[in-house]
Amino acid sequence: ASLIIEKLKKESFIDEQRYAEAFVNDKIKFNKWGRIKIRQALRLKLVPENIIEESLKNIDKIEYKKILISIINQKQKQIKHKEIDKIKASLIRFATGRGFEFDRIMEVLEEM
Repeated sequence: ASLIIEKLKKESFIDEQRYAEAFVNDKIKFNKWGRIKIRQALRLKLVPENIIEESLKNIDKIEYKKILISIINQKQKQIKHKEIDKIKASLIRFATGRGFEFDRIMEVLEEM
């Protein structure tokens, strides 16, 4: 079995870099996950740390920010609170739960 896996890797049928990049793209586009949640998921799949970091570097910053803005806007429509602080806290909790970085969340909230 180990020889077969080595042969598949050598011939690029099994490619962790390609897998990690596809995983990152899918989780951002379809699941609307942030970098933190994606990193954790790849670690659980035992993808090497250097491949994880390389794949996360390839994320389009503009697209990433647009997704964060869209999930915050969707969530904001569902919030019943009237107080600004409670709304902001709820949005921060929601976005961090999706795996977005705190500083990115604050940046978007301040722009809104």
